[in-house]
Amino acid sequence: MQSISFQVSSLDCKIEKKIEYRYSCYTNVAFIFDLLKTRAQISKYKTMSYREEIAKIYELEGLKGFTRGWTGMFFRDAPGFGVYFCLFEMFKRGLDVPRLEA
Repeated sequence: MQSISFQVSSLDCKIEKKIEYRYSCYTNVAFIFDLLKTRAQISKYKTMSYREEIAKIYELEGLKGFTRGWTGMFFRDAPGFGVYFCLFEMFKRGLDVPRLEA
């Protein structure tokens, strides 16, 4: 049986933390646009101003209004992102793609 070992350096950990931070920022921004898209789809009007809708959410519900429905989106998207990133890393390592230094 063959064992596989990985050597993790502190640079690798720093890069991973930057990636995690960027991903969490992207997820939060993407969720807000997903929320706005959903509201536009159920709106009875043909057009919707994102700026006005953001102001309306903030005025009526506060900052908490931007997180409404986040759990549902997380359970919908997390499995797909997990598979995507695992396959991406697997193929990247399998093809010996060089790492970019931060």
